[in-house]
Amino acid sequence: MAHDSQNSALSLEHQRLMELVEAEDAANGEVGCGRDWGSKLPVYLQTCQVNISDAAFQELLRKHLEHRMVDSDFDHIVNRVRLFIEPIVVNAHIQGSSVAVQPVPIDAVVEQIPSQELHERFKADLGAVCSDAELEKIVAFTHQVIHQAALKSRLGLASTAQH
Repeated sequence: MAHDSQNSALSLEHQRLMELVEAEDAANGEVGCGRDWGSKLPVYLQTCQVNISDAAFQELLRKHLEHRMVDSDFDHIVNRVRLFIEPIVVNAHIQGSSVAVQPVPIDAVVEQIPSQELHERFKADLGAVCSDAELEKIVAFTHQVIHQAALKSRLGLASTAQH
């Protein structure tokens, strides 16, 4: 019986902590960004500072894509990649990562940053934590996000030109 009450107390504690995270996200204008890390929460709290350098990544994006996209596109790409990296870093601390990525055919991507440059950029920030295989998953995901942002940007420009 004591074990059940202890589990119940831990469950309530975890629920309250997630409510606080959601409230903080809402206060920061990040509604819906909080994740339920479950038993991985302590590892997340230890590793949440491990991620890409926003400034360096944005500089790389601008170098290759400035002529096709605007700052809000770059912000969107950086945020999506940062969110994708979080569970990879957590899982790297626990065990091998199992994040699946469907690669975008490179020939279908007009706006592209060479994979080697992305790999080097991410390795500089995450190399001490992530394996080369995990870095390649991040590179593949980044290609997807850039491709989606480029398509959205082109569609937005096309609809603006029609009006």
